[in-house]
Amino acid sequence: KRENLVVQDWFEDDGVSGKNFARPEYMQMRKRILGGNPDGVEHVVVWSLSRFGRVDPDDFVVEKRELRRAGVALISASEQFRGKADMADGLMGYISAHQNRDFLVRLSKDVTRGLRTVVEKGCYAASAPLGYARMVVDNNRNPVHVNGAPVVLRRGERKGNQNHVVLVPGDEDEQAAVRFMFQKRGQERSGFRSIAQALNERGNKTIKGQPWKATTVRSWA
Repeated sequence: KRENLVVQDWFEDDGVSGKNFARPEYMQMRKRILGGNPDGVEHVVVWSLSRFGRVDPDDFVVEKRELRRAGVALISASEQFRGKADMADGLMGYISAHQNRDFLVRLSKDVTRGLRTVVEKGCYAASAPLGYARMVVDNNRNPVHVNGAPVVLRRGERKGNQNHVVLVPGDEDEQAAVRFMFQKRGQERSGFRSIAQALNERGNKTIKGQPWKATTVRSWA
């Protein structure tokens, strides 16, 4: 409304990293613009330049130039950036790209440091492997109880922000599948394909509830 623009279409890459431009929705938008721009689009509007991408600053400059050549200006709704070919926009875009890229690098390091801290406390920092479940514990690794019973999470269920998890034996059918795979592979030296076939004949499923394949057996056995 502020820019007196009419929205032609929306593109959203929800949950996809902005570390490069190879994002499905972004590439779809780009193809329409650079492929002749049949809708006559004149602007690409993003909430902030960080939503455009947290890419290498040089890649940012090249991509902005490609849009400009197609007659499309990049606009940030929350910043004074209008995608012009002047010095002010050029400097602001380049500096912002540096900041956004650095933020992504720092975030990655912070996440890694946080995961390392969790592991050093003797807790688990990922989804449960086949045959295991995640039991919620406090900072001292004491089980968290609800109604007198320890809290064991269902697969895909989230824990509380203040708690951690440790691994405990999970679904009995999954445990049986793990033992079966290691027996067939480790003791009998069976092939991955034959193990997958045997698991399917037994009625065992993968974590995702799918039939077993040689490739999924290889990742476990």
